[in-house]
Amino acid sequence: MDKLMITADEVVALAFGGDAHLDRAKISDATILAAQTKFVRPVLGGVCDKLTSAPYANFIKEWVKLSLALYVKWLLMPELLVEIGASGVVVRSCEDYVGASPEELRLLMQRLRSEADALMDRAVEELDKNPTLYKEYDPHDNVRNRTRIVGGVII
Repeated sequence: MDKLMITADEVVALAFGGDAHLDRAKISDATILAAQTKFVRPVLGGVCDKLTSAPYANFIKEWVKLSLALYVKWLLMPELLVEIGASGVVVRSCEDYVGASPEELRLLMQRLRSEADALMDRAVEELDKNPTLYKEYDPHDNVRNRTRIVGGVII
């Protein structure tokens, strides 16, 4: 199994503002690994294999963790709206809260993804500015340098 770049507690602190009421069990290693595999590895390539060595450990901490935390939150948003158990899939409800509409959820998820992508772009800019420091990074491996997405369509 790949090494995790972030812990569930770090996801809560960075993406959820340290919310003490969030069930940390929902932030599984599998969800973190899925976010790394889906969003980070295709962009950073070989950097992901050097997590514990200098200067990459600091790079991950300073430039990647916040973006990764937001990607994890993006993956979790639909699950946070429901409970899955013996009764099936049920919507959570509280006396003082009204669940988000599908449109509100879509807008929130769109904003989260956009913010996470912008932060990942910022991390890539750091790699591009310092090629002698980050020798494991190959811009040709970065999927964003090989594809364009316009209106949700990969070109």
